[in-house]
Amino acid sequence: MTMIPLTKESKQLLDHIFGINELPLKKGKKMLTEAVNLDNESTTIISTFGKKEFSAITGFIDMRGFSTKAKGKPPIEVLEIAKPFVDVIIEVAKNRHWIIDKTIGDEVMVICPFSNYDDISNLHVNLPRVQNYIEETFYFVSELIKAINNRNYDYAFSCGFATGKIILDQVGATGFCEWTCYGNSINTAKRLACIDTPPEIKNNHWFVMGSSEYDNPYFSEEINVAVNCLNNGLGKLELLSPIIEFEELKGVGKVSYVKSCVNLSKGI
Repeated sequence: MTMIPLTKESKQLLDHIFGINELPLKKGKKMLTEAVNLDNESTTIISTFGKKEFSAITGFIDMRGFSTKAKGKPPIEVLEIAKPFVDVIIEVAKNRHWIIDKTIGDEVMVICPFSNYDDISNLHVNLPRVQNYIEETFYFVSELIKAINNRNYDYAFSCGFATGKIILDQVGATGFCEWTCYGNSINTAKRLACIDTPPEIKNNHWFVMGSSEYDNPYFSEEINVAVNCLNNGLGKLELLSPIIEFEELKGVGKVSYVKSCVNLSKGI
């Protein structure tokens, strides 16, 4: 297993999680998300970023047990269950300049664009990209847990994250117009978010992060590096017994991923 030392950025992440210092924004993320925020009709973001591939983390987050909570209830009660949960995800995403691509019921799809981590020609395992993946993903998850705990919400979530190239473009025409993203990593993230959770894990959050062979030829090694990095100090989310899996997922091919639950009893 390849070892990876904690970088200055990793230490900044841990300082932020424990309230010592704020984590600085990456320039590329800020540019893209400011374009989204300023754009009401998709013209700005399409003209600036549309039809261009860029590297990003894609995530899907939904409420655990939502179907049971909503079963048989009138729409207004379903709204009262789902809306606070969706709102807190959107709040955390916007605070970190992640993009909200869409919401569907209790589920939110988020995008974290990043750059300068794409050249795999000189490294068998691209450590800067792995480091960025871990830092950004764990930041998002830890902040979401903080926000839920601060509001005393009785919510647990499942989430799946994957990295890879995506492309953004406008969809629709007269009468309906918005933008959306496409890419294999989006399908991968969705499949990972749907990984079955163990029945014994009742009130904990469920966390899966991975990559597909299609998006990254060194995917299995990078997940090993990710787990090793977690064990070196980025695992402050108290992941319980992280498990590495390698399997063929429908529609995305071979995928390597790590899955675990987050121990809420110790807090963040």
